[in-house]
Formats: sequence, structure tokens, C-alpha cells
Amino acid sequence: MASLGYNFDFRIPPRAEARGGRFMTPYTALAGTQSAGGGTFAFSAPPLTFPGGLLPIGCPVVFDSAGGPGSEGQDSYGRQYVKLPSAGATISTEPLAGILVYNYGPAWTTGYDPYPVSYSDLGFAPLNAPCIVVAGDPACKILLRNTVANSFLGIQNYPGRIMVNGLGATSTVAVGDYLIPGNGNDTDGYWESTGTEAGAWAVITRVDTTRLEVEARLLF
Repeated sequence: MASLGYNFDFRIPPRAEARGGRFMTPYTALAGTQSAGGGTFAFSAPPLTFPGGLLPIGCPVVFDSAGGPGSEGQDSYGRQYVKLPSAGATISTEPLAGILVYNYGPAWTTGYDPYPVSYSDLGFAPLNAPCIVVAGDPACKILLRNTVANSFLGIQNYPGRIMVNGLGATSTVAVGDYLIPGNGNDTDGYWESTGTEAGAWAVITRVDTTRLEVEARLLF
């Protein structure tokens, strides 16, 4: 069974035609992993080291006209590179926008966690890899989950990831609010809530502050 990682899932999967398949993840790692738009943490889980500056599965992405080694942001096969949008970007201002999905196959642990001595956080997509961008199905409902740092016997070290900013015991995220892109890193979150519907990417339909989960229906 394919894995979508710990931070993202579908509650209502998108239709087949809403799963765009000719896209590529960034060609190089994002610079400054905890600056705005910096992507994921780098962390070590001996004997493995996980690079930082990657895109997590379930983050918002947009067209990258300067991505990759080819022209117009495409690889040699004509597949379009994507990137994180600017914080607060509205869906109406982006020529191409969607939700990043990357499927690890049934053997997803191979090379990552063959023994119980490392932490296999495959909640991110690898660099320069074919990916799926979900868009065009307003019936699609997604699940976003914040995860906290943890370790097991001092070996399986995991830094945690904030997908939705403001979600917690004193949550500023509420049902009926809307989601727009956040600062784009594991500390500040890849999504944030707003009370403004115009240009929003999704509407929040459920909030669980105990499980640190948000369910939302796409608006594009």
C-alpha cells in the first residue's frame, strides 16, 4: 500500500482527472530550511541523514517558471517543476496551483528503515522527482496533521512538522475558516487560516485540537 506520510491524507479522494501527473518536485533543495519558504528540517536518524529543504506531501505548490535545468521551468520530458507559493498567495493569482502528492510504493522502507534503528519519515517528496498535483475537484477533502518531535530509546529522532499554523490547545483555527499558504517551513507551517473566502484554497470542515488535525474541502 502506498504511503502519504504522517502529515497528510485524503478524506474524500480526488477524481482521476484532478490528479495532474506531469509535474516535478524542485530540482535543488530550498535554501535556509527555517526561513520563509524553506521547506523541511534536516535531521539525523543514525545511520541515516535526512536532507532539509524538501517539500512535504500535502503542501501547496505553484508553477515554477525558473525551476530545473530546462527552459520555462520544465525538464527534458516537458514535465513542469513546482515550488512553494508565497505566504498568503490566493488561488486566483496563480496560473497553476494545487496540492503536492507523492506516493511511495509498497517497498517504501527499502533503504530507509531496514532495521528498527532509524526513523522513516517519508512525509516529504524527494528532489527532482515526478509528482502529482491535485487541483480541479471541489468535492475533494484533505486531512492535514501537525506532528510533534519525539524519539524512541534515543535512536529514532523525529523533529516534528507543523502543517497548519495556529492549531493547538489555544487554537486560532476554526471550522468555517479558510486555508491559504503559510510561511512554508516545519516551524511556522505550510498552511494558515483566514476568515476571507475570496482567493482561499480550501474551507475548513473539521478541527481536532487533540489529534492536531484539520480537515478541509478544496475550493478550486
